[in-house]
Amino acid sequence: MLAAAVAAVFLIPSAAVRAAAPPTPQGFITARDYYNLNTGNGVDLSGLTNNAKFPDAPDLVDYPTLFEVHPDADPTQTPTGNPLGLSDYGSQIIGYFYPTTTGPYTFYLCSDDHSILYLSTDDSPANKHLIAVETAWSNPRQYDTSSGGSDLTAKRSDQYTGTQWPTKNPAGTANITLTTGKAYYIEALFKVGGGGDNLAVSLDATAPIPGTMLSSFDRATATAPFVSSFTGHGGGFYFQIKETTGGSQVNFSSAQLKFDGVSVTPTVTRVIDRVVVAYLTPAPLTAGSAHTAVLTFADNATPPLTQSSTHQYTVGPYSTVPAGYALSSAATDPGMKAQVYQIDFVRAPGNSDSIANAEQQWARGFIDKTTGQPFANVANAQAQAGPINVASINWNGAMDAAWPDTDLGMEIGDFQSTNNPPMNILDVPIPGIPGTASDPSTGTDGGRAVDNIVAELETYLHLAPGFYRMGVNSDDGFKVTVAPGVPNPFGLVLGSFDGARGSSDTLFDFVVTADGYYPFRLLWWQGDGGANLEWFVVDLATGNKYLVNQNDP
Repeated sequence: MLAAAVAAVFLIPSAAVRAAAPPTPQGFITARDYYNLNTGNGVDLSGLTNNAKFPDAPDLVDYPTLFEVHPDADPTQTPTGNPLGLSDYGSQIIGYFYPTTTGPYTFYLCSDDHSILYLSTDDSPANKHLIAVETAWSNPRQYDTSSGGSDLTAKRSDQYTGTQWPTKNPAGTANITLTTGKAYYIEALFKVGGGGDNLAVSLDATAPIPGTMLSSFDRATATAPFVSSFTGHGGGFYFQIKETTGGSQVNFSSAQLKFDGVSVTPTVTRVIDRVVVAYLTPAPLTAGSAHTAVLTFADNATPPLTQSSTHQYTVGPYSTVPAGYALSSAATDPGMKAQVYQIDFVRAPGNSDSIANAEQQWARGFIDKTTGQPFANVANAQAQAGPINVASINWNGAMDAAWPDTDLGMEIGDFQSTNNPPMNILDVPIPGIPGTASDPSTGTDGGRAVDNIVAELETYLHLAPGFYRMGVNSDDGFKVTVAPGVPNPFGLVLGSFDGARGSSDTLFDFVVTADGYYPFRLLWWQGDGGANLEWFVVDLATGNKYLVNQNDP
C-alpha cells in the first residue's frame, strides 16, 4: 500500500501542566518520548534537555504500570520488544512515589544509554535532587551489574558520591528516609544514541517499582481516555487517543476539530488499539508553514468528561519528484527485482558502511589483488542465479537457520508476526545469505559468512499526485532514489542513512505532481553484526505503516 503523507513536526504542547499529587497511588506513571532529536551527540542527555521539544512537546505520552520503559529485545525479560526502531531519542518518566513504610530507601537505576534519576523531598518538582546516574549503558534490569561498563556505585542512590540529596551518610552518599502516606515527586531522564533502549528504576535491584507505589504527573483520572500523540503534515493532521482497559471510551460524535481557528469536519476511526481523529486539507500545505490544531472530545462516562488538546506544528521539508520521471506507459510486471552481492573483503578506506563504499561495492569497484578482478560474489546459489522476484521487503538475517548469532530466529523492526495489523508480517531471511564468505575482519565478526553485503531493489511504483511519507528500517545503511526511465543510482535521492546502525527507522517525504509509474531503486548494505531491511510507507491518516507493495502484490 502507498499512502499519501508529508513531513511534519510532532508536538504535544503544555504537556508539563502539573496535576496535584493524588492522595493514593493511581497504578501508573507518566512516560514521555521525544523522537528525532537530531542532536549528533549520541548518548549525551543534553541532546534531550536542550532540545526545543523538551519538556512541553513530547511526541508520545503513555502511562506504564511499572517504573520501566522500552525494555529492548532481551528474551530473558518481560515485557520484550522494541517496536519503535528508533535512535537518537530521549524519554522523561515523571510522577509521584508513595512509600509503603516509613524508613530508609535505596533507588537502583538501569538504562541504555545514559540516564539520571531525581527525587524530591516532597511532592514539588522544585525540590528535586539528583540521586543516581547511569554513566554508560546496561541491559534491561541490570540494576547492580552493567554490560556496558557503567559505574556500579553511581547506579544506586546509597553509593553515588555525586548525590545532591540533602541528608548524607558519612561517606557522602545519600541517606534517603521517606514517610509513608506522603507523595514524593520522582523523575528519570534517559537518552538513546542507537542500538538497544531501556530504562527502569528499582527498590530491590530485582524488579521495577510497581504501579502500586506510583502516580502520574499529569493525569487526574485513571479511567478516562487520553491524547497520546499528535501528527501534523502537509495534508492535514491527526490525533491519537488511547483508552484504558475497563475505562470509559471516546464518544465519536463528540469529536470537534479546529484548524487555524476554523472549525473543520473530522474523520474518527478506531484503529485496533487507539482512536484516530483526523483532518485532511483540500489542498497541500506549504513546506515551512505553521499551523494550529485543536481537538475537543468527550467520553461516554456519566457524566461525560470533556477534554481539549491544542497543538502547533510546522510542515517540514520534502522532495518533489519531477513529472518527467514517470514512464510513458504503465509497468506490467508485479513486485520487485532483488539482487544480492557479498564479498570476502571489508569495504575500505574510511567508513566501511558509507554510501560511497556501498555504491563502490555494488559497481564491482573493489578489486581482488590476487586476480586483478572484482571480488567474486560469494552469496549463496539463490543470489548467484540472478535477480530474485520479491513482493515486498521484510528481511532479517536472523531468520535463516544458519545464522551464527544468539538472536537466531528473533524478529526485529517495525513488522513482526506478533504485531497488530497491518504490521503483523513475519520476517523472512535475506536472499542469498549466508553465503560462503569468510569475513576477514578481526574480533568476534571474523570468519562469518553473513557480513559485507550489498543488495539492490528495483521496482516501479504507481503514484497519484500528492504527498508521501516513505521509510526504511535497516541495519546498516540504505539509499532510496527515483529516476527517469529506469531505476539507477544517480537519480533524485529521497532518503538515506550514511553509516552503520542497529535496526532503526529513517522516514523521508516527497510530493508527486503527476499520476504515473515511477522507477525506484533501494540500495541496502550491511558491514558486520546484525542485518535487516524493511521498506514501507506511512498512512498519515492513521499512523499505520505498510510495506511497499504489501496490499498490491
